Amino acid sequence: MRLDRDSGAIGGEVLKGAFAGRALDGLAEGELMRLLAEVAREDGQGRDLLEAYLDRRLPDWRRRAHQAGGGGGGSEGGSAPAGGRLDRATALSILGLGEGATPDEVRAAHRRLMANLHPDHGGSDYLASQINQARDILLHGG
Repeated sequence: MRLDRDSGAIGGEVLKGAFAGRALDGLAEGELMRLLAEVAREDGQGRDLLEAYLDRRLPDWRRRAHQAGGGGGGSEGGSAPAGGRLDRATALSILGLGEGATPDEVRAAHRRLMANLHPDHGGSDYLASQINQARDILLHGG
């Protein structure tokens, strides 16, 4: 997955499985639903990332998937963070910062990302939770 921190655009390439080597932006909605089913069986965090991508690209995909009998993805109403806590290096990477970033730089990066990726602005619960967790780790150690 790739995240443009300025625009909030999300993209990526499928690394394995039936759609390996293909860009997410090049997959039709039906293909994305098949990919989601494939990923959900093997990788909870991958599922959450793909759901975040779908939330951004196809905001009503869950409703359509539910109507089609697909259940709408892995989590009801949005994605929760998968797995454990982020480490400091991952938190810095999420916010696009380097080691030694000041608290003001952390807050500014958090604000900039949330402006584009908050669920109220077309983002996803999963991405917002990761951004918030990164800020908390860098400012408060947790």
